[in-house]
Formats: sequence, C-alpha cells, structure tokens
Amino acid sequence: MIGEGNISQVYVKDRAIYSINPAITDQVSIDDIITADGWNQTRHLITANGSMPGPSIIIYEKQKITILVTNHMINEAVTIHWHGIDQLGWPAMDGVAFVSQCPILPGQTFNYTFQPTFGGSYWYHSHVGNQRDMGMYGAFIVLRKRDSVPFEFQHIVQIQEWNHLYNAMDLLYANVKDEVKSPNSILINGRGELKDNLAPLETFHVKKGDRCLFRLIGVGSMHVLLFSIAGLKLDVTETDLQFLSAVFCIVYGMTGTVVGFHCDENVHCFTSLDIKSAFTMIGKGNIGQVYVKDRAIYSINAAINDQIPIDDIITADGWNHTRHLITANGSMPGPSIIIYENQKITIIVKNHMINEAVTIHWHGIDQYQWPAMDGVAFVSQCPILPGQTFNYTFQPTFGESYWYHSHVGNQRDMGMYGAFVILRKRDSVPFEFQNIVQIQEWNHLYNAMDLLYANVKDEVKSPNSILINGRGELK
Repeated sequence: MIGEGNISQVYVKDRAIYSINPAITDQVSIDDIITADGWNQTRHLITANGSMPGPSIIIYEKQKITILVTNHMINEAVTIHWHGIDQLGWPAMDGVAFVSQCPILPGQTFNYTFQPTFGGSYWYHSHVGNQRDMGMYGAFIVLRKRDSVPFEFQHIVQIQEWNHLYNAMDLLYANVKDEVKSPNSILINGRGELKDNLAPLETFHVKKGDRCLFRLIGVGSMHVLLFSIAGLKLDVTETDLQFLSAVFCIVYGMTGTVVGFHCDENVHCFTSLDIKSAFTMIGKGNIGQVYVKDRAIYSINAAINDQIPIDDIITADGWNHTRHLITANGSMPGPSIIIYENQKITIIVKNHMINEAVTIHWHGIDQYQWPAMDGVAFVSQCPILPGQTFNYTFQPTFGESYWYHSHVGNQRDMGMYGAFVILRKRDSVPFEFQNIVQIQEWNHLYNAMDLLYANVKDEVKSPNSILINGRGELK
C-alpha cells in the first residue's frame, strides 16, 4: 500500500487504487502497487523485481536457463530455491542455504544455471528465514512441447493465506493472542480483499466453451487451502507432476492389529498420512481416560459400562497414565503401506501438529532416481511445517520388509513409525499368510527427549516393557 514518489500511501475503493496525496486525483495503476488484501496500513516485504509474486519464469522442458540473482538488500542474505525442479545434473543450483550453496550476501550476485527435465508447474522462493512469507516467491513453469492445452489458454494461480499485521518471524516472537496470529485473508497472485473493502483482485479472462488449464500453486506457509470456481466443474489432471489416471487404492484391515493401505498391482498408488498429536490410554469424547483389565479396555467414566474397542485406544503397555505421542493417522504404529516392487506410489503427508515440523524417511528404500523423496530433514528436503502438505512420490525397486518413520527429533520414539512392505510378484509365501511384526522397547514415563534432559535415576530411564505392533503389557 505504498507507491513511489509523490504517490506515497494509497487506499482502495471500488476495485481501484487512489493516493492519499490530494494533489493526485487520478487512479493509481494497479501494476504500480502491491495491495495484498487492501488493508490501510503497510507491511514490510521482500520481493523479486519489486512485485509480489515475483515475475513468472516460463521455459520449455530440457531448455537450459541462467537466472542472475542480485541481492539489493542492506542487511539480509538470500538464496533462491527452485521448488520441485529436479537438479540431478546441477546439485549446486538447488538454492538451499548452507546445503547446496552459501547465501548471497548484500550486494552480491549469483548465477543459477540448470536444465529442467520434466514439464510441469513449479515455483521459486527464498530459502532463507521467512523471506518466502514476506513476498519472495514466484511461478516457474516448464512447458511441454506438446501440452494438451495451448499456452494462450493457460493461467497461473498462486494462492496463499495472508496476515497483514505480522510476517512469520514477527508472529514467532510477538506476544499476541491466537486470533491475531490467524490469517486475515486469502491472496491469489498477491491480490485479495479484506471483508468488503473492494480491493483490486486478480482477473482471469476466459471465453465460454474454451478448454483452459489453471496451474494452481500453493505458495502459503501454514494452511491447506481449498480451491474451486463457482458453477464450474474442474478436472484435476496432474498433481505434483504426476498425471492422474488409473489410480486406485484399497483400504483394508490386516490380520491382527495393523491397519494398512494395499494397492492393486500395476497402478500408480495414492495414499495419505495425517501426522497428529495423540496420547496413550485416552479415548475420544466422553470415554476420557481408560484402564485395562483381563485383556479388555474400560473407561473410568462410570456412565460407560461397555468395553472400549481395542482399535479406538493406543494402550501401549496399559500403564494407567498417559504419555504424549505423535502418530500417523491416529495410530501407533501408523498404517502399514503395502505395494509391489517397481510400483510407483505417492504418499500425501499432512502435518496437523501445532508447533512441530516433520519429515518422513522411508527406511531402507533405495531412492536412486528419487533423491528428494528420502525424507531426511535439511538434507533431502525442508521439514513439513504445521499445516503444510508434502507429496512423496517414488518407485521402490526391490521387494522386502521396510518401514517409515519421522526423521525429526525424537518423533519416531513418540509413535511416528509404521511398516512399508514391498511384495515380490512371485513371493514364496502367499500374501494372506504374511504377518507384520514391529517390535520395540517402551518407556511409559518418558520419551527420548524427556530422558535427555530429565534429572532422573538410570533405572527410571530403562524401558518398562516390550511392544509388538504398539501393544504389550506391564508385568
């Protein structure tokens, strides 16, 4: 909401922009102002070429490009990460500060040169601090030479939540109420409105009967957003560069205590993991805390006399106190994922936690062709922040018994793990006679991080019991 020169601060009215300078009576060009949601105060931004989002970069697949990035800031360094672009031949160009390069200091220039292999909708953003949230992002489109929709009928939609009071770093340290920390509005290509202030919006011009392609890019930092166009049916043709066709996924209950996802052979499998906090020995709603007796579970709520289903409670060793957990899909262990060798899978991981990041490592899976999918925080990827979603897509080569687990802090010890089984097409034992056994020691008093800092005796630090598939007994 600031213009150059005499324009100074501006305000919005009826989808137009005006200067508060009484000497300027004409409308101010929409391209000269970053309005965001049109709120009548300013917020500090970091931009590429003076706009939010930065300029869209559009090239063809397998076309080499050099992007000269000059840091004009006074006291902040920057790097630019090309989100989603494979950098198999250009690892130094990935733009991850202190991993693939040193940050670009004020006054310095860095030349990014690479050659994207696959056509698709990508984006770029700063990989230093919270600069992405402050406006340092833009679209990076790699066109296929035979796109099904002509370029003139393609539109770029960059969607994000927006807090016009604080950026992410301010919120981290600001002593404000939770409602102030929530987003105030939604922006599309850097424009939105606040309630009914009639700020300028992004406009897409289409004609009735045209087949158009909307390249939807989520550039937000916290929340998952839903996108629709009133009165129109949208067909999703591709997600994270994977075409959607012949996709099937069967959810079923395995023998014993493990619930899993089992995909039909010869299809691209899709499944999801929702990462959430949970507690042992606690049920939902009126169930409250529970206790165990004669291999059954009961609520301490006197109004509930029936047994509680075993699948509704994480009992661990049945100790009558609770312990904080981090789980996949609300269970410990998380759901078993079962596919065939050489079968491609996409696992959509969403972080529902409030203040912890997460990544998922697929332990033992070869990622020769998919190095960015290995799930090692700050090595193969940035952690998935609260509210964010990350799609892991890979194609395991060898049939075997593997597992997945969080690769952040001690979350694995807190319950964030599960089986990942790759069936051979000619297994010597039929699948219906196969069983999964996940065995671990268990301390019902402390998790690993608590033990690291807790001033307790060594005997208290020792495991209390052994769990198989998340269940065991104490004495």
